[in-house]
Amino acid sequence: MKTDEEITKEVMTICANFFNREDFKPETDLVKDAGMQYIDRVEIVMSLEDLFDCDIVDDEMFEFQTIQDCVNLIKKKLQEKGEYNDGKCSNAN
Repeated sequence: MKTDEEITKEVMTICANFFNREDFKPETDLVKDAGMQYIDRVEIVMSLEDLFDCDIVDDEMFEFQTIQDCVNLIKKKLQEKGEYNDGKCSNAN
C-alpha cells in the first residue's frame, strides 16, 4: 500500500517532469501557476493512470486543479482498489 507521502511525491514528480519545473508544492494550481491546458491535462491523466494502474474517467479528469487535487483523486482510486488506506476506520459497529 502506498503512503500519502509516496503518492504526493510521485504525483509531484509527474507534474514537475511534465512542466519541466521543480518548484511544485501540493497547493500549486496547475492551470494558473503552470499554464495547464486541455491536452496537458489529458497527458498528465494518462501518466497517472499508467503509474498508479487506475482508470480516471473524463468527469474526474476535470475535478483537479491543484497538485493536492491530483493526490486526492489518486488516493480515492487506490482506495477503491484496496491499495490505499487513509487510516480512518470505515466500519461502524
